Amino acid sequence: MLKKILSGISVDAILITKPENIRYLTGFNGGSSYLLVTKKESFLLSHAIYGANCQKFTAKLIQLKVGTKAYAEIEKLINMCGIKKVGFESSSIVFDTLEGLKNDLKNIEFIPLKNTIDNLRMIKNKDEIKNIEIASNIASKVFVSILDMLRPGMSEQDVAAEIEFKIRKEGGGKDSFDPIVVSGVRSALPHAEPTNKLISKNELITIDFGVLYNGYCSDVTRTVVLGKASPEQNKIFKIVAAAQEKAIAKVKSGALCADIDTTARDYIENNGYKDNFIHSTGHGVGLEIHEGPRLGIGSKDKLSANMTITIEPGIYVPGFGGVRIEDTLLVTKNSSKILTDVPKVFEL
Repeated sequence: MLKKILSGISVDAILITKPENIRYLTGFNGGSSYLLVTKKESFLLSHAIYGANCQKFTAKLIQLKVGTKAYAEIEKLINMCGIKKVGFESSSIVFDTLEGLKNDLKNIEFIPLKNTIDNLRMIKNKDEIKNIEIASNIASKVFVSILDMLRPGMSEQDVAAEIEFKIRKEGGGKDSFDPIVVSGVRSALPHAEPTNKLISKNELITIDFGVLYNGYCSDVTRTVVLGKASPEQNKIFKIVAAAQEKAIAKVKSGALCADIDTTARDYIENNGYKDNFIHSTGHGVGLEIHEGPRLGIGSKDKLSANMTITIEPGIYVPGFGGVRIEDTLLVTKNSSKILTDVPKVFEL
């Protein structure tokens, strides 16, 4: 695969700096590293402190010793291989890194490449799917246990801490992002951080988290009420649940991501909440919690079998609260498989 990525690209080599892409191509999971892929060889430059992470990878390792400049080593490799044109990841390279390389390699042409590796990562192989399935299974177990223990008087931070603890207890590496626990009027804030606010009876509680397993992510959200939901809370929940169901029904290989977003968005708008669905319907998950494809307005992406995505419509009413329901799915030829097995209960 390392050589195939150069096919059809008018460069002599690609310099890869995004950690997730280096891991995807080599199996290496250390930081502060560079991967130079030429038409004949691949070179992984990494600091010696990550030696323990270098047991299995598919590139020639060059360990950088203390005081060694990575730019100088890259320059040696480029000159040794007779490279004149180097492609770089324009959407992820640090500006200072690019400027440093340009200063040291004045006779080399640097050509921006957008999402070359990221696009390859959208379709998962069997091992990747297995890791995401396990991450989803762990998240599902943790979520069910959290719903069982929710009580009035717990703080949002208490719940978040329990999530992180239970993920480790169930065998997850860690959370794939900081858990979101918001209650009452704060549930109208899709990505707010948990606070010391105490959870009360009969108010909306949105819980959103994921699990990282062998480097791969899952993502799941439920909104619940401890006690009796009001008519307005019930109305919003039923609209979001139906919107998600309709969007999931559209998921299959060949489906346009923008059409799936439109399905959920139109249903929510037609039920009176046009201005209250304020994010995309979903996104890809894998080595990153947010990656391609994007299921949103104007997306040009198309689904293919073995992509892993989320479907997560929501309604957010300022001063009242919000509801979001999210699952991680595996795209199949004719439909999809929901990987996050968490009941869509509302009243607890």
